[in-house]
Parts: sequence; C-alpha cells; structure tokens
Amino acid sequence: MFNRTEEEERRYLDTITEKLDDAIDQVDDNVSRYSKELKEHKTYLWENKTGMDAAEKGSMRESITSKAISGEAAVAMKERLRKLMRSPWFGRIDFREDADGPRGRDGDDARKRHADP
Repeated sequence: MFNRTEEEERRYLDTITEKLDDAIDQVDDNVSRYSKELKEHKTYLWENKTGMDAAEKGSMRESITSKAISGEAAVAMKERLRKLMRSPWFGRIDFREDADGPRGRDGDDARKRHADP
C-alpha cells in the first residue's frame, strides 16, 4: 500500500489507531468474561467439594486452570496492544529506482558489480 500524501498517511494512522482501540476493547471483554467464569467455577468447586468425586474435582480444577491461563494470555495481549497504541506509527521506506537501473552506495551500477566475469 503506497500512500502518496501526508493526509493519506494520517488517515491510515487513524484507521490503525481505531483498530487497536477496538482490539483493546475486545480483549477487555474477554478478560472480564474469563474473570467471571473463573470466580463462578471456584465458587461451585468450594460449595460442592464434599459432594464431588475425585474425577469431577479434577475436571473442575482443570477447567479453572484453563480459564486462568486464558485470562493471563488475554492480559498479556492487552499489554502488547497498549504498547502498540503508544507508538502506532509503523514506518515505511520508499525505494526509487534511477532511470539507469539500481545503484550501489557509491553510485556504481549494481548490475555490473554482481555480474559474472
């Protein structure tokens, strides 16, 4: 994607910033959901631990662990997105080929430099 003007670059930056905002909002929703589910599972396990057999307790513990890991991953993702938000400008380098073809650092013709003898 080549943007030709500063205005287009700024619009592109605004688009990226909006996408990052949306992603952060989605991750926030996920973190809240994982937290709520984790609390519900822990409460259920605590209230029903005497009536549960070993297999059911193991299954609940596994589910709790899975929710905790998912929540931690979501929090880490949120931090990465916030870092991107602090510096959302993704650099771009434009290359231009001379009319005679590519040139090396010292101005010599790169094709001659790499040609077979």
